[in-house]
Amino acid sequence: MRWLSIVAGGALAAWAVGCTLLVNTGDLSSPSAEADAAPVPSDSGRADASNDVSSDVIPTIACEAVTTPGRLAQEASGTNGWDDENGALGPGGGRAHSNGSDSPLILRNFGFEIPATARIQGIRVDISRAACERSFDKSITLTRGSGTFGPSRAVTDRELPRGCFDFEDAQYGGPTDLWDESWTPADLNAPTFGVAMTFESPDAHVDRVQVTVSYCP
Repeated sequence: MRWLSIVAGGALAAWAVGCTLLVNTGDLSSPSAEADAAPVPSDSGRADASNDVSSDVIPTIACEAVTTPGRLAQEASGTNGWDDENGALGPGGGRAHSNGSDSPLILRNFGFEIPATARIQGIRVDISRAACERSFDKSITLTRGSGTFGPSRAVTDRELPRGCFDFEDAQYGGPTDLWDESWTPADLNAPTFGVAMTFESPDAHVDRVQVTVSYCP
């Protein structure tokens, strides 16, 4: 057995000044010795590791949204009591009135031409409505395809303006509201995209329905 004589110094000098430390050199090659001798990662090594992790994070890309001009519908339909449905296509052309109907008035074909590569961010609907008697929203939804109705944005405790011709606009949705749905440009450009509405009313009147879309180009 060989012994190596080491004179303590440096960091060991704090407890072994002037002492001679005997080390069994045969133990230096043992697994425990190798483990003890394993290098400790430096601070710079840990910084490099954190950089590697952050490099996997996909950054959020900001979008400067484009908002279309407000579009009016080109088609109107109503059943079970609605009269003069085309009066809701725009001001100056009369008005649609429900006659107490529980069925929806549907406005479609808004003529959007949103680019195929756009990402839809939000949909805003403005409805100009009034009522001769106390009346409220019942359901305001969007349509997609043939009669597909999404979640309602009706404000059921907001009374319609009282007065048969005292029309006021009410806003539903907005530039960041997707109405709990996902939308493609093709959905909104299609003539079957539309707005469906019903009212708790003896006779609600609708003069105009306008839709505005916000999207990332």
